[in-house]
Amino acid sequence: MVRLDFTSTTILSPFQAAADFLEALLRPATPDSYLEIRPMRGGEVVERQWHRVGDLRQYGFSRALPVHLDGRANAYYAVCPRVQRGGTGADVSQAVAVWFDEITRPAPDLPAPSWLVETSPAKVQG
Repeated sequence: MVRLDFTSTTILSPFQAAADFLEALLRPATPDSYLEIRPMRGGEVVERQWHRVGDLRQYGFSRALPVHLDGRANAYYAVCPRVQRGGTGADVSQAVAVWFDEITRPAPDLPAPSWLVETSPAKVQG
């Protein structure tokens, strides 16, 4: 479980917070696996990017962020690392996290989420 320290007085930029989040999410991933990023606009994929986890660890996770789009696209990222450059379940190398969209009530047969984020009014993901 990732623990976030909210007692620190350090304020991270959204850019650094996103890079730190990806680093924490992919901590258990193998160096030869890939992170997939799909910037999207209006439900359409703008481009697809795959970043080798070992390279991100060496050069920084901020390299994976699609900053060249200057916030003009939503960024889909794969929660599970890929064994190869592909976007299907067959391309997944290992499950490092489970992501739930729009949590409206706790699941009776699953442990409580490690964290929850309100992504918009009345929409929670964890």
